[in-house]
Amino acid sequence: MKSFAIRKMWLDFFSSKGHHIEKSFSLIPHQDPTLLWVNAGVTPLKKYFDGSQTPLCKKIVNVQKCIRTNDIENVGETARHHTFFEMLGNFSIGDYFKKEAIHYAYELLTSSKWFSFPLDKLYITYYPTDKDTYKYWLELGIRKDRLIPLKSNFWQIGPGPSGPCTEIFFDRGEKYDKRNKELIIEDLENNRFIEIWNIVFSQYNCDPKLSIEQYQELPNKNIDTGAGLERLAAILQEADNNFETDLFFPLIKSIAKLSQIPYHQSPKAFKIIADHLKTLVFAINDGATLTNEKRGYVLKKLLRRSFIQGKKLNFNQPFLHNLVDPTINMMQDFYPELTKNKNYIKDILLKQEHVFLETLKTAEAKFLYYAKKKSLSGINFFKLYDTYGIPEDVIIDYAKINNVSVDYKGFKFLLEKHRQISQKNHIFISKMNQQEEKFLNFREKSEFLGYNNFALKTKVIKVFDKGIVLAQTPFYAPMGGQIADEGFIDGKKVKNITKLPNGQHLHQIEGSFYEGQEVFAQIDKKVRDQISYHHTATHLLETVLQNELGSHLEKQGSSVGYNSLRYDFNHFEKLTPEKLIKIEKEINGLIKKNLSVEIQKIPTQEAKENYSDILSKNPKAKYKDEVRIVRIGNDFSIDLCGGTHASETKNLEKFVILSYETISSGIYRIEAVCGNNIKTALVDKLKPYQLTVKQLIQKAQTKKLFFEALPVPQINQSYQDILDYQNYLKELQKQIFICEKKDLEYRCKKMIQEKDKFLPEKISKETLIIIEEDINMEVLKCFMDNIFDTLKIDILFICQLNLSKVVFLCKSKTWHAGKLVKEISSLALGSGGGNAFLAQGGSKTTQTIKQTIKTLKYKFKVA
Repeated sequence: MKSFAIRKMWLDFFSSKGHHIEKSFSLIPHQDPTLLWVNAGVTPLKKYFDGSQTPLCKKIVNVQKCIRTNDIENVGETARHHTFFEMLGNFSIGDYFKKEAIHYAYELLTSSKWFSFPLDKLYITYYPTDKDTYKYWLELGIRKDRLIPLKSNFWQIGPGPSGPCTEIFFDRGEKYDKRNKELIIEDLENNRFIEIWNIVFSQYNCDPKLSIEQYQELPNKNIDTGAGLERLAAILQEADNNFETDLFFPLIKSIAKLSQIPYHQSPKAFKIIADHLKTLVFAINDGATLTNEKRGYVLKKLLRRSFIQGKKLNFNQPFLHNLVDPTINMMQDFYPELTKNKNYIKDILLKQEHVFLETLKTAEAKFLYYAKKKSLSGINFFKLYDTYGIPEDVIIDYAKINNVSVDYKGFKFLLEKHRQISQKNHIFISKMNQQEEKFLNFREKSEFLGYNNFALKTKVIKVFDKGIVLAQTPFYAPMGGQIADEGFIDGKKVKNITKLPNGQHLHQIEGSFYEGQEVFAQIDKKVRDQISYHHTATHLLETVLQNELGSHLEKQGSSVGYNSLRYDFNHFEKLTPEKLIKIEKEINGLIKKNLSVEIQKIPTQEAKENYSDILSKNPKAKYKDEVRIVRIGNDFSIDLCGGTHASETKNLEKFVILSYETISSGIYRIEAVCGNNIKTALVDKLKPYQLTVKQLIQKAQTKKLFFEALPVPQINQSYQDILDYQNYLKELQKQIFICEKKDLEYRCKKMIQEKDKFLPEKISKETLIIIEEDINMEVLKCFMDNIFDTLKIDILFICQLNLSKVVFLCKSKTWHAGKLVKEISSLALGSGGGNAFLAQGGSKTTQTIKQTIKTLKYKFKVA
């Protein structure tokens, strides 16, 4: 059975049992900063299990793409370790429980209509005190000797939902291992008993202070399951391991063809490249970039490991980008979205391969440098592994070839220390929040009427210690990047708005309220208007960026406020100032055209039929019976959006980009403003430039520097204003630098011309000059060089005095200048140093200067 058919059968089965099919979420958990990746089928559904949101359908089925890299070293070593994998799951949020979940698993696995697994091939584990699970399996015909109680069958990851679980194993037979079910009982790594499905009965609230027996029951009992697609494919396709299924082997064949090396000659290298390349392709397609931190660093590590393995297959130049096509061809039946970003993924990989190729050359040179001593310390081993990305086994191979001994124990110690730090800094498995029963159980209806009603009389229907809920509210709660409304309830200022699990708006406000109280709620219309204008401007910006840069561009984050907007996006190169000006002009052209902004609610089914491409851009969105579509200018920009908007683009008046910056590798941020906030925003942005200009001019005037006045940039309310001031500042700095240089040359020349004024009566090979004037240090150095060279002195020591400090300069062919300056500076209660030929020092006090000069005169034999 092909993998596509396995996925389809899974979805079809649970759909027939009333489950809503949930499309795979992005691998990047945008709404969960505690996670680097979506690493399990349940991860995107966490909000339902912790009670922060209520699903439209309580029964859900999915095929979720996942990434886990905590055991990356095992990839290629075992039959089933992967960094990218697909998790098949069925979930119940407060609907069915143990009996139904077990019956579903049994039917799907054993029915001739579905997977048709022989009953005698299944072994089941369960938690010892979970008598219900044992009873349900027994009733279905599972033999007693195939039901294995294990204390490890209790799922908990910290405070929050937890519960017993039951695991289903498939017996592949004695040809894979003569040992029997002790392999399951003792949890031994083997290829005979394959765990294919884990069903978690989430029924308790875990409290680390209590024993499991004392855990309290949850208000909602849930089902969370996970089955590995790759494992099911290996069994159903009768493959020896996961890599020899249609989820990997077509790509492995392409690698063999490209390398001209057969798979059996180096299977580990083939497996690592195939696994890591799938991860890279899917992650980049979902908007991840290769950087030096967090998930970007993980991807860099995968690319480096793949590249190193490629060298074993005679790939000495970039090759991974050439395997993107076969990777996508292998997976596009179920993931058609991969095709649209194919060229973008290739560009990213090719660029990073070239970067790593240079890094690798440096690393190999470093290894040869370390190898000179015929030993590789633990710390140098770790540097090669961590900084340069060379895998452990490759470093060991290098060492063997070059007859170099290795401090492997020291390396392992540093590696473990690094892992411990990583575990503290990055949480790979999120803890599900404890359910707040008071919010979860509050289901009284509250309506948001704020699209058209900005002030209304209403009632308080619930008072919480954190705020109040109204029967109807005009206040928008933060969503989709848009901030909350501002305003008042009965004259008291609303501090914030949050959305409760069942959709009501919680108004955080000072003051005393009671349930049933009639109140008057009013938003600040001026603030709302500016927020709406900036939200419409954000839609225009996103569409223009995609039109200009390509369909690979996706929103990586946004913030829509009343005085500005911020938009983060991915792209493979930095935008030029000219491109940004062009984007700004295009948006202003759209504003001038006064495009209409139409908001329409249409049935979800109609949206799926007519706007499937738009729905696919919002995989995290939950659709009710209707969806809200925001259309700007007929078909210029069409998107799903729950936010507030302008009625037409002329409301925005004008659009100005305020800043553009790189926030991480491949991720960029544009900050912009529209409407009556432009003047204030530009004043704030230009103020630092104007202040620096003022300081530079004052400095030049103090130094009596004369330079040609530059025309001050005109403010035209455009990003060009920012660029003009940046250029103005650069030109001013350049002019002042030239003036300073000319002034320095003049003063140096003048001092040399007047040298007799500073030189002692007698010039010898060892000359001491004492100057009691405040002279610029650069002029002093220039003077020293000239005197030293023209008078052919062996050692020249200059001591410059003024009222508050002393400066020492020394140039020498004979004495050690650095040691001498250090000694003299110490006598003067200061510091100094340098090399044998040139040194500088001084002191901020003249307290001991008389004794210091006396010592100098003695050394230089000056009377």
